[in-house]
Amino acid sequence: MPPTRRRIKRRRRNHENDSNTTPSDYIPLDIVDIIFTLVPLKIAVQLGILAKRFKNIWMLNRRLDFGREFARNYTTTEYFAIVDKVLNLHVSPTIQSFTMYFDPTGYESKVKNWIKIAISKGVEELDLDFFGTWNRHKFRLGTLNLPRVRVLKLSFCEFAFPYPLECLCLLNTLVLKNVNVTTRIIEIVIKNCKHLGTLDIVYCRTIGQIKVLAKDLKCFRTFKVGDCTSVSEIEINSPTLRSFHYVGKIPLLTFVDVFELKDVILNFKSPQSAYVPHYRIRNALWSIAQIHVLTATTVFLEGLTSFYFDTLRGRKGAYILRNLVEFQLFVEGSLICNPYDIGSFIAHCPRLERIKESSLENSVVFKEYQKRELEKFSDVLDNLKFIYIKNFQFQPNELELVKFFLQKAKNLETLVITTPKSPTPKVTAMSIRSYNTLLDWKASPKADISIYHYFNEKCPIDPMHGRIWY
Repeated sequence: MPPTRRRIKRRRRNHENDSNTTPSDYIPLDIVDIIFTLVPLKIAVQLGILAKRFKNIWMLNRRLDFGREFARNYTTTEYFAIVDKVLNLHVSPTIQSFTMYFDPTGYESKVKNWIKIAISKGVEELDLDFFGTWNRHKFRLGTLNLPRVRVLKLSFCEFAFPYPLECLCLLNTLVLKNVNVTTRIIEIVIKNCKHLGTLDIVYCRTIGQIKVLAKDLKCFRTFKVGDCTSVSEIEINSPTLRSFHYVGKIPLLTFVDVFELKDVILNFKSPQSAYVPHYRIRNALWSIAQIHVLTATTVFLEGLTSFYFDTLRGRKGAYILRNLVEFQLFVEGSLICNPYDIGSFIAHCPRLERIKESSLENSVVFKEYQKRELEKFSDVLDNLKFIYIKNFQFQPNELELVKFFLQKAKNLETLVITTPKSPTPKVTAMSIRSYNTLLDWKASPKADISIYHYFNEKCPIDPMHGRIWY
């Protein structure tokens, strides 16, 4: 039976509708909502041109990121206008994360209103960096009541927590940078935030004593302190702590029951006086002898020099890092330590597999008795597989240390040496002449020795730590 005229029109209309349909029209709205929540707000706005139904979908975005990357493209006035418009038009009932990087001077009341909007919508991640107030009075946030916040990052501001801290019962990560933190605030947070996993304190120059008495916290894993210039004492009691990172002058470190501690950064800076408090370094080392990864500076090694150690203890080998597998050394200040001090430390790490260090071209000269002592070390580097030395200038002290590594590491697989960024003609010539000498020194027949210029630098294995994390 031939189709009627009505049927023909209906088929033609359906065909026209299909030709105007895009694949995105078949995606359910709840799926679209989830997708647009995961992308940055700026990209969500740009994607709005793909289809009419996406035009205003950015208003549902739950990750409002107005951080450093976003702010660099706008003036302060433009930034303020954009954030204000987004929050006024935002229709989603929830905000998952809210990030700001902004100088609030002149906009204080409006900024506080933005924060209230985010809190009223149950924000879980709050990152506020008011960097523009660094040379003035810090931005006053007032009392924080954040019942659903899991991640809290505050920079350049003054704040207070209500007590008791039921308002932060879900807090997992707390990062404080350039804020008015006190010993009392840290104690309150540790006592009341039962789910706390990470505590990071950076550039907080008013705090002198830090006590992390977290034996009742079951999730506490990471504690970091960076460039808090007034800190003189740190006490840690945490059976679950796994990472401790520190940058600054040498404090009095007390570790109690840190059974799970695995990776440590001790980026000690040179003291203004020539005196290094050796007892502080040794006491800290004895308390963390079970660690697996260590990053330190040459100041740390100065505190373990054999002269002070043997004189005060009356014996050698009083410390041993049986589980250490990775060691990274950075040069800090004038070098009193020399290759013997490095070799002596490494000799106390029987399971060491990876070493990365900076050049020691300015270190003090070997003494003859130290060279003889270094030669006596045997079977101490049997597990060493990888060595990476930066800014190598082929000075006598540097070559002595490399010789020690190559002759003692019987199972070495890789030695990577890189020259400075602007090597002198002498360094370039020495890199060519020294290669065959290095090959003659190696005790491991499978060891691969590579010398790179700075611009061709290739490091087969990335260390676990950088020098700083902030």
